Amino acid sequence: HEDIGTAGNKLVISQSGKYVITDAADAAADNSNIQIIVNGNLEDVEITVKNVKTNAQLNNNLDGAETDDKYSNRCAFEINSGTTVTLNWEGTNKFWSSPERAGINVKPGATLILNDEDNSGTLEAGSLCNGGQAHTYGAGIGGDQVEPNFGTIIIEKGQINARCESKGNSYSKFDALAAGIGGGYSDTETSTEGTIIIKGGTIEAASWSVDDGSAYSLSNLGNQYSYGAGIGGGWKGTCTNIAILGGKVTANSYSGNDIGVGYEYYGGEGITKGIVIGKWDENTNFPEITGDIINQTN
Repeated sequence: HEDIGTAGNKLVISQSGKYVITDAADAAADNSNIQIIVNGNLEDVEITVKNVKTNAQLNNNLDGAETDDKYSNRCAFEINSGTTVTLNWEGTNKFWSSPERAGINVKPGATLILNDEDNSGTLEAGSLCNGGQAHTYGAGIGGDQVEPNFGTIIIEKGQINARCESKGNSYSKFDALAAGIGGGYSDTETSTEGTIIIKGGTIEAASWSVDDGSAYSLSNLGNQYSYGAGIGGGWKGTCTNIAILGGKVTANSYSGNDIGVGYEYYGGEGITKGIVIGKWDENTNFPEITGDIINQTN
């Protein structure tokens, strides 16, 4: 397929093939509100994104100045069941969704393969509650409030930062209830299913909350209002399998596991389903991991 620009605020991919998506807006600004939706049952789709920086909450005027002007329940990048998306990226790419939705939502039965072939760009994906709204229910990559469970997420290569992020203030304490990579959370259901396989790359994943509006960084660990795992389940949830077989992985959650189950996992104290740490093959370096893997903090 030819290059696809951002016409309007919704791009729907309805057939298999190869796509290149470029942001027609100012490459230096985070001012697009495009939604990328990949339909179900397409089998294989290859997508390369080039400097696509979007906040799906923003209104059609792209100002996003007032909370009331932001669209709720909008997802920046949605992959539906029965489709495998191989995602490559160039330059700086950001996909941020409303607090109810995952930054990149991988529906149960869908597969997302992340592979920056040239290892030259960056990919950021998140769900954000930013003051004056409710809690954050969506993973950076994975499930969300619509469907806490997710499909299969395979990371092969690239620089990736995925966050469930909640920014409150001294008057309002908002919770980060989903994983950085993994399960989402809703009032009626917790995450129990989904597979995460990391073969390589440099990955940061966090369930992260602050009450002073400060910016995320590796040195800012957030506060006790983050309840999902950095990699794994949302609050009270888990996932089917986590395999870290290579790469450099940094995971963070103040109250949940850094890698494993969310805070107060309903299945029992200290239970973590299906975590494998090892080498992909004889040519793979053992993964470098920063984060608490087994022990729960509750």
